[in-house]
Amino acid sequence: GPRASDTASLFSAGPLETQVLGDDIGAASARKMCYAAYSKGTTALLSGVLAASERLNVRDALTAQWNRDDAAFAQQAARRVRGVTAKAWRFAGEMDEIAATFRAAGLPGEFHDAAAEIYARLAQFKGAEALPELDAVLHALMHAAPARDTET
Repeated sequence: GPRASDTASLFSAGPLETQVLGDDIGAASARKMCYAAYSKGTTALLSGVLAASERLNVRDALTAQWNRDDAAFAQQAARRVRGVTAKAWRFAGEMDEIAATFRAAGLPGEFHDAAAEIYARLAQFKGAEALPELDAVLHALMHAAPARDTET
């Protein structure tokens, strides 16, 4: 907003980095929503893709296809899905905010509604000290009752 530069200067001596996006109120929040829509949204998508491939008995074939396209992708995808589990419970609310932001921008929000459901199903891993095995994550996704009311 109009006083963003004044506020940013308060953080100049500390470890936090700030960036002023201009005078428009809400620009920083909008950027945060769009950034998280991609970064956390794609991790939710990968989680769903892996769970669906497991349920449909094609996970090995999918992994082989990914490895043909990019030798490191399947391993990176599994690491991302396993790595998000301890914080997934708090990402559900953020996905709700992103869905509302998309709708306010005239875009569909249902993708991020689904991402919120994916993250809610992973809430059982909250605070886990060690990364769960991928099979445990996929089991949680496939066997959890819907964690949220998905009616819009």
